[in-house]
Amino acid sequence: MSFSNSFFELASAQNRKLERIQCIVVFPNINEIPQDIIFFPTSIDSTKSLEENIQVRLGESEKIGFILYFQSIRWLEPNLENMLNEMDCVGGETPMPYLMNNPEFRLKVGAGIVTMDTTVLSESTQKDSLPRNFDIKVLNTKYHLKVMDTPMSMGIPKLFEPISLKTK
Repeated sequence: MSFSNSFFELASAQNRKLERIQCIVVFPNINEIPQDIIFFPTSIDSTKSLEENIQVRLGESEKIGFILYFQSIRWLEPNLENMLNEMDCVGGETPMPYLMNNPEFRLKVGAGIVTMDTTVLSESTQKDSLPRNFDIKVLNTKYHLKVMDTPMSMGIPKLFEPISLKTK
């Protein structure tokens, strides 16, 4: 039995409310677990290539990506670093120092599922961050996107699973 199956069974037994969010993910091109990732929620079309899914999602106007603190997932996902290193991705780059541990600004862009625990969503007085600009070049196209911190209303990140798609 896989770790994620065990986690879902345990969460079900504890009446946890989990939301699985399909997304395009952007993270630094490093050989370690990044502190943060950016995810752009979207439906992933398994009949299309990774490149086609990326172009469709990043090409949508007025959509916002979310900066997610990713290190917390490492405690629940024992194989996270290997998963990221083996994940189907395309290269990208950004002129922006959004990730301080990514001095060369090289990125990986792929598809995945972020599982969020929405069981206890307190009425937080924390205000959502304001969207800010995020420029990225991927697949020879420059995208001018908006990103913001993940709002508490989305839940607490628990798991990440790559989605394997054919590449061109």
